[in-house]
Amino acid sequence: MALSRTVLAVIVIVILAIAGIGAYTLSVANSTVTVSTTVTQVTTVTQGTGGQTVTVTQSGTGGQTVTQTVTQTASGGGGGINQTLIALSKAEGGQVTCYCVMDTGDWPTFNAILTKAFPWIHVNYVGLSPGDIVTRAKTEYQAGHVQADILVDSQPALMQLIPTGALTPYVSQEEYLNNYSGIDPTGYIHPIFGLPIGLIWNTNLVKDNTTLPTSWYGIADSQWKGKLVFDDPSTLNLAGPLFSSLGVSTTNQSFINWLNQVKANNPIITSSAGDAYTDVSTGQAAIGLGYLNDFVGGQASGAPVGFKSLGNTFYISPVPGALTTNAPHPYTARLLLEWFQSYSGAVAFSLTGRTPVFGLVASHYFPAIPEGTALVAMGANSSPNMYVNGTAWVNLYTSIFGP
Repeated sequence: MALSRTVLAVIVIVILAIAGIGAYTLSVANSTVTVSTTVTQVTTVTQGTGGQTVTVTQSGTGGQTVTQTVTQTASGGGGGINQTLIALSKAEGGQVTCYCVMDTGDWPTFNAILTKAFPWIHVNYVGLSPGDIVTRAKTEYQAGHVQADILVDSQPALMQLIPTGALTPYVSQEEYLNNYSGIDPTGYIHPIFGLPIGLIWNTNLVKDNTTLPTSWYGIADSQWKGKLVFDDPSTLNLAGPLFSSLGVSTTNQSFINWLNQVKANNPIITSSAGDAYTDVSTGQAAIGLGYLNDFVGGQASGAPVGFKSLGNTFYISPVPGALTTNAPHPYTARLLLEWFQSYSGAVAFSLTGRTPVFGLVASHYFPAIPEGTALVAMGANSSPNMYVNGTAWVNLYTSIFGP
């Protein structure tokens, strides 16, 4: 049952109060997750407190495939974060370095909530562009001088680092207990926040909302010929991952036929999603594919643009976190990652204008996201995996829409 926004606000206050003593309520009881991963270090952590049992076991060297098991039991509305992880973080001194795509100017707002949960943690926050994060992390790892403990970047960018060995796998309790969409079974990529996508339209050109497509497949309708805009699918930014979510497979013939119908509508194809939004806001196109963030920003300036999700699934462009190999502060990095994915972490991201993957919190702070909506990472289930083998998807989109 969806909770009201008022009730959610109360929940958030309670959670932040609990977080102030280093713990917060867990949402699922008696949940067990087993994931096979390849790890390069040996760490064993066992903890039990307050009616809760948490066991995390990592073992194996030399590229061995091993099993990590996380068992969490929450009772009586209690629960808390792994206390042994907290102790190990304190023993490290609470220092941690984060390379992140979030604007540096937003960090003070975010950090104010973080320090209520873990006052001993000091984050060396480095705001970088997606390209710079990948380049620096790879260079540092190959030079044997890793400085960043945790990376927060677009999923395609972080996926590039896995083959280099620069990332290390980890099983996140919060991730599995909250059943986040787009969980990476290998343990390298961890969903944190994302950019929700939807249909955008110029409200001066489309005055009757009932004429809008009711599903993504509706953008192929002939009434939108020459009136549709989206970013180049072959860049795998917005349109490309969305299309892969709809078609799932590059060999799905009905999907390929649909792409050709979209092409026959002579869509305007831009170099970026931001340019697509601009075309809709200025009336160059009647409808398009756009990010919620651009819509919210446009609302502040009075842009004549509407926004809505289509179908039963609300897709997002994921911005996950990852842990670096040979991180100087591995335990604090793990603690920070767990908090990023928690209730109070989701609130912190929301206050900076970013949509957390925690759907209950996201719908409270972003009214365009219906209550009870599951946020699904677009492209996560495509075959071949768009983030692992993007070439196949690039080739498909290029063959249809051109280079």
